[in-house]
Amino acid sequence: MDKILYVLMALLLLLCSAVATRTAVQLSQEAELLREAGYGDEKLSTVLVGGAVVCNAGVKSLVPGVEVGVECKIGGGNVRWAYGKTDESGEFLIDLPSHLHANPKLEEDCVVRVHHIPKGSSTCNMAMGRRFKPLKLSFAQEGTRMYSAGTLTLLERSNKYHN
Repeated sequence: MDKILYVLMALLLLLCSAVATRTAVQLSQEAELLREAGYGDEKLSTVLVGGAVVCNAGVKSLVPGVEVGVECKIGGGNVRWAYGKTDESGEFLIDLPSHLHANPKLEEDCVVRVHHIPKGSSTCNMAMGRRFKPLKLSFAQEGTRMYSAGTLTLLERSNKYHN
């Protein structure tokens, strides 16, 4: 009985070892294919998202220092973000990390949202999380894609946020 048990245990270990080796080889091959296709952490291309934030308080004015986020849904209901800030002219340019721009449905799965307005920098209201701007491909050439979110327009604090 002990011999049969030892033989079965040896066969089980051999089987587990074969499965583990096969799985490791498959994962290695899949990782290589994904890397070559531009998916993963290694930067093989550049994807930029640009736009501007303005305050419409009677007269439109650009708003500097606003934190803007690109929100991407990535399967299973998970969301990932990339952030940037508007410059002194109210414009932003966000360089997406590889794990976000590898998505072939970027225009469908990602939007731009105003994330934070510094206190005292504007008379406009953020109404965070209520509205967003979709991405639109504006340029693609040799490993570089540029998406535009257009202009995110904020209204005075007494009004609501709109696009």
